[in-house]
Amino acid sequence: MRVLKMNDVLSHVRYYTYPEVAKILRCSERTVHNRVRNGDIKPLRNGRLVLFTQQSIEEFLTQQRTKTELQP
Repeated sequence: MRVLKMNDVLSHVRYYTYPEVAKILRCSERTVHNRVRNGDIKPLRNGRLVLFTQQSIEEFLTQQRTKTELQP
């Protein structure tokens, strides 16, 4: 059995910047900023550096899909 080290785990996580998230979501960077401010997308913050994980983007997209499915 292989024991995972913290570096192994972190090396497999992909981080995205505001412009990359905007491109993925097909919206403007301002819209991404607004979504973060509203709490729709959860970023990781380290001082002034703000990054997004693949998981946080997928959670946002899942949340948006359920909202649209619930609308009549």
